[in-house]
Amino acid sequence: MYSLLGGLLLLLIHIDGALLNKSLDILNSTKSGILPHTDHCDTSGHWEAYAFLVEDCFAAIQQLYIHDTLRHADETFEFLARGARPRTQYPKVRLPGIYQISSCTLAIVMLDDFKPSALPGGASFTTGASDTASFGSIWKAAKRVEDQCLLASRKPGWQPVGTKSAIGVFLWATDSDINHQVTGFLEGISGPPSLSVNNASNRGLSEG
Repeated sequence: MYSLLGGLLLLLIHIDGALLNKSLDILNSTKSGILPHTDHCDTSGHWEAYAFLVEDCFAAIQQLYIHDTLRHADETFEFLARGARPRTQYPKVRLPGIYQISSCTLAIVMLDDFKPSALPGGASFTTGASDTASFGSIWKAAKRVEDQCLLASRKPGWQPVGTKSAIGVFLWATDSDINHQVTGFLEGISGPPSLSVNNASNRGLSEG
């Protein structure tokens, strides 16, 4: 009798513990600024291009991790759109910023640059010229795109991140129209460096 009650008690403790861990995972994800959306994969084809390889996207995510996340994981930065005035005392990162590996580009862009209808699953996203986030949360958002889009369907995708969820983390084809529209102006002017393996400039975005 006592052994049966003890077994039931252990089972209840196990179930409660599993539910608690799941709740903590969701809470931590929300605190990091990553919203629990699952419909942010592009199926229109406009974010893809000939010879788009998701394996290059995995390498771009690794570049983000090596160059910025490892050094600044939980440090808060203020991410700013072009021409936006700083609103906090945090270190600044001007956007868009890119980590480019051959056929894939990881782009960090303020969502203020997009119309809601232009983004899959983005009918009600937050806009703003400034938001705060850590490179740890930026990396987690990129990994979420990897899990839900690149691995699941081999499609490009994006995730919102930031205190106000006003920053977008995108993974799409380097030769796609959307990438040229968003990052094309960076060519030939001073701006966030491209972390292409073929680029002599191999600095992280967080470096001034």
